[in-house]
Amino acid sequence: MFLLQIAELIEKELILLGCTAIEDKLQDGVPNCIETLSRAGIKIWVLTGDKMETAINIAYGLTPTHH
Repeated sequence: MFLLQIAELIEKELILLGCTAIEDKLQDGVPNCIETLSRAGIKIWVLTGDKMETAINIAYGLTPTHH
């Protein structure tokens, strides 16, 4: 709580100078493989050691029929 109070005192009227992002793209063939498994009636579970956001991004990287 103390750190939050200090941040509120310091972080005022800041100007954003830039931003960056890193995208982890799916390896070639992964969307097609998942599509084939899905058509065969095999349920797909995505396990990641990263954040839930990673699994969501993987889902968005698949073909539109899986969204």
